This record gives sequence, structure tokens and C-alpha cells, in this order.
Amino acid sequence: MTYTSEIIIDSALTKVDSSIGPGPMGAAKGPPTGYAFIKMKDISLELKQDFYNLASKLLSGKYGTMTFFHIKDSKYVARVEAHYHNEPPAHATIQEKNKYPKPWGWHKGVTIYQSIDSKKILNSDSIGYSRSDSRAAIIKRIREILYLISYK
Repeated sequence: MTYTSEIIIDSALTKVDSSIGPGPMGAAKGPPTGYAFIKMKDISLELKQDFYNLASKLLSGKYGTMTFFHIKDSKYVARVEAHYHNEPPAHATIQEKNKYPKPWGWHKGVTIYQSIDSKKILNSDSIGYSRSDSRAAIIKRIREILYLISYK
């Protein structure tokens, strides 16, 4: 598989988090230690495509498998996890249903996280984020989680 970016897999670091499994009981409790969610709006279309290609390749792995990789000076980990997408309402039109990511319900997926060191979150002033931006991102993520919990 060819990537636009220079993705280098650190295969010696691959490990399995045995707490991750299928369905809601095996859902990840958050990013691996030292890693954070990636804001997809902050990355290029080429990198999104490379992440998609890598995730597709890793999807056949065991739940909890963490594959560490880097692109230049940025470190990442891809983890096979349980994912959940809400099903559209029964009365939704075909156009409305197409707006809902598939597959609906619980399914196997791959989430890619970026190293906190790579994101320089700890030194947020160096990348132009204020503390309130960080809090807003945390609040947004909490709301997303609460939404998922309330609509099970």
C-alpha cells in the first residue's frame, strides 16, 4: 500500500491492550496514555487518506492492537477498537440516512491518536492554542460521549 505521507510503522512497538473488546463493555475509555484525539479539521486531505488506508489495513487485527508509527517528527498510534455510529430515525429520508456514518451500531474500527509530545499540547502557547481552547475541546468531547451514552 502506498501512502502520500512518509508513514513509518514502528513494528517493534506493536502491543495489545487487553481491556479493549467488542461492544459497549469493551469500548475504549479514552486515548492511550501520552496520546490525544486528532482534530480531523486540522490535518490535510492527503494525511486523512493515508490514515484511512492505514486503518483499513489494520482493521483485521485483534481488538486492542496498537500499532505505533510516525510521520517525520510526529508520533501516532492506531488502535483497533469498538466504534459506535447512531442509526438514523426510522422516518428519515434516504438523503437524511446517507448523512449518518455507517455501519450503524457497534462495530470494529481503528482510531488514530497523535502523541501529546507531537501535538505540543502541554506547551499550548507554542502552537497558538489558549487554555480556553483546550477546555472547549474537552467539553466538546464530553458532550459527544454523553450523547452516545444517552442514545443507546
